[in-house]
Amino acid sequence: MAQRALKELGPGLSSLELSMQDRFQRGERTSKAFFDVRRSVGMYGGVYLAMLASKDFGRAGNNGFARAYASFVAASATSQVMNESVSSRIPPILSLPVDVTDFAVLNAITMHFSKYVLATDRLEIIVKDNAAYFAWLADIASRALDQYPNLREQYKEKCIRGAKFSILGIPERKKPVQAVGQQDLRKGLDPYTLNPVRKDSIIGSKDILDRLETEVNCLMYYDPKRKDNPFSPFQQFVLLTGPTGAGKTLFANYAMTVASEIAAISRKPLRLVLLNFEDRYQCGPLDNIRSQLQEISSGDAIHIAFVDEMETKIGSRNNGASEGYRNEVLGQFLRFRGGSDYPNYHNYMIIGTSNKPDHIDPAALRVFDIYEVSGPQTTDERMAVLKVNLSLGMTRGTIRIQDWKGIRELLDIYPLNAADLVAVAQQAENKYRVIARSLSRHDLGYEESQHVVNRFLQQPQASAFITTERDVIDALHARADHYIKINRSFIGGAA
Repeated sequence: MAQRALKELGPGLSSLELSMQDRFQRGERTSKAFFDVRRSVGMYGGVYLAMLASKDFGRAGNNGFARAYASFVAASATSQVMNESVSSRIPPILSLPVDVTDFAVLNAITMHFSKYVLATDRLEIIVKDNAAYFAWLADIASRALDQYPNLREQYKEKCIRGAKFSILGIPERKKPVQAVGQQDLRKGLDPYTLNPVRKDSIIGSKDILDRLETEVNCLMYYDPKRKDNPFSPFQQFVLLTGPTGAGKTLFANYAMTVASEIAAISRKPLRLVLLNFEDRYQCGPLDNIRSQLQEISSGDAIHIAFVDEMETKIGSRNNGASEGYRNEVLGQFLRFRGGSDYPNYHNYMIIGTSNKPDHIDPAALRVFDIYEVSGPQTTDERMAVLKVNLSLGMTRGTIRIQDWKGIRELLDIYPLNAADLVAVAQQAENKYRVIARSLSRHDLGYEESQHVVNRFLQQPQASAFITTERDVIDALHARADHYIKINRSFIGGAA
């Protein structure tokens, strides 16, 4: 069954192999990493298809449940055989598709796993994370079984054994025990969904990247057993400031990507969380921030807490924030920094962003090491940002630019920011997506759809969906007009 799965998934795996060679260069280490990836996919696919073909299983009279259960067993088996490991890398969001064909599920999982494999800069991460990914997938599949409560109950104690694995039923997910009559309304720490960022995808401000890497590396030396860090003190509070579109969140994501990859190698417990304590009840934020800061300062794990738009969370008392609970929230934050009410084991970093740092209370602002993100400053940097964001469409063939001269001249005149350049690239993507509506072939699988799209792009009528340098220049002109209007409003000119 494994060979059958690999044969069906051949085109997708071949594409992944080429992408890995392009990303990590050809060589023995890349070949070894791909071999491990292919073995994992073959193991998962083989068990998945074997489960669906089993007469004992008989699909339980429900195809959706059958695919979800087969996915759970296959992912659990793969994780066991590949020697289950711990990883802090967060896979992309996945909603397990069960209302499709058997092979559509298998293909969807393979494509999702491929994205996970390519979302790193280090080959050793790939080798270590294979088993961890399938342990995570087993949990996703187990959750999908909740859609079929009667069948889940029927199969919850069913044991599945193979030559090298043993699945002892469907595990129950434990719910927190709460005292009778007690309702805890405090908001805990929300997990942060990381979009991994490669260093070479960030243009400009290399000094900020270096400083972030230094502080994150210091953080990741924390020893949870001893509750101590040999590199303390280091800068635990970082505030990224700059105009909208400068790329502040991109830098924050890069810092968390570095931490996640170190955690995956060292197997240290890392939690990426959101420090978000707002509440509809007047005293809610105060209770929430106390609870969240206590959780971070417990020292049980390494934490990176992200705070977006810091000025909205800890506003300046000069702007009226001293009234009511907000002043108490600020006080709790300052006590957290001072270590008086919350122990500081140097196991955390707080990374915030702000467009308006002058709206943050001065006492809180002094806590942070402030990094000013300027975004692309030169024509070369703006060109690099634009090309990075157009690269997917150029590879796919839906963006065709023969001459960059006109685009460069325009960017030389108008200092557009990163958000403007990303918006221009997004217009090209929006143009491509209209093809989906035009084709109306939802009965096709992934490879068949790609083949149909590629054939369609060779037809004369496909020109309406292709982005050329003229389209990019027009889009840049539109953004430039917006830029001019904004600058006129700042200097009091006519609109």
